[in-house]
Amino acid sequence: MVEFAKWALTDGQKFAPELGYAPLPQEVVALEMQALSRLRV
Repeated sequence: MVEFAKWALTDGQKFAPELGYAPLPQEVVALEMQALSRLRV
């Protein structure tokens, strides 16, 4: 799940417009990536 979230925040962003979503601002992506880096599985 963590790897999917990382993909969605990075490479997956290019698919956002065609799927009807607005791309995330870079500041939000950075905050989310920081949060994901703190997860331990």
